[in-house]
Amino acid sequence: MPVRENKAEKTEEIWEALTQKITERGTRNFIVNGDFNAETEAWINKTGRTQKEEDVIYQGVLEDLNLVACVTEDHTFERAQTQIDNILIPIELVHNLKEAHVTTGVREKDHKLVIAALAWEMKGGKGE
Repeated sequence: MPVRENKAEKTEEIWEALTQKITERGTRNFIVNGDFNAETEAWINKTGRTQKEEDVIYQGVLEDLNLVACVTEDHTFERAQTQIDNILIPIELVHNLKEAHVTTGVREKDHKLVIAALAWEMKGGKGE
């Protein structure tokens, strides 16, 4: 993703490409993870930050594609105390989400690791 506060047009272009890839899949069984360089509206409200253009675009994509950000409780980027890294899942898979959290990354003052566990029923028994 483009750096925060980069040109919104570039950010829109990248999100449009991701939206197209997700739409073309023809299935809702997927996860998307990454450094999105944008924060959800819920996190911005929780921290009292001001929403940036990139955040508005990100939130719009989440809503348009019915995606949920798994990490909601902690920041993921240490230096700025932002939550720009996340794991996105379709809303219909939320019942499969067993946990999501962040933990120390490779470098203490940089991005944290984002971890999510999903479980689902498999034919013939439980799966994780």
